[in-house]
Amino acid sequence: MMCKAAAPHMLRQGRGAMINLSSIAGVLGLARRNAYSAAKAGIGMMTRTLGCEWASQGVRVNAIAPGYMLTPFMQRLVDEGKLDADQVRRRTPAGRLGSARHIADAMLFLASDGAEFITGATLPVDGGYMAWGAVGDAYDGPLD
Repeated sequence: MMCKAAAPHMLRQGRGAMINLSSIAGVLGLARRNAYSAAKAGIGMMTRTLGCEWASQGVRVNAIAPGYMLTPFMQRLVDEGKLDADQVRRRTPAGRLGSARHIADAMLFLASDGAEFITGATLPVDGGYMAWGAVGDAYDGPLD
């Protein structure tokens, strides 16, 4: 809905940068997250197709796929025993959880002229979570 609302203005002016929010759940198979994963996968594909459709008119469309971010919601899941934060950190090559700042920094980059030749891409901001494919822990250092 935001792309639809912003597109006429950006296309008229001949430039713009849209940034959608996807998730690692839109790329990986996360059990018991069927509807959420399907919606986020749809955002990824919409980003690709709109990025291709509007590039020649000066409008770039990209997405960010956050991994596990330490938000109040995630903290509640940890506190309620519904999510093991240490297990997530061990599975993440960076060995830690992300923050809102990591997402904001990625957005600032994608909105900047430094990303002028990037369109239709989904940028993982996940500490390497999606890149890790081996069996076992990705991080063997001390957990914070």
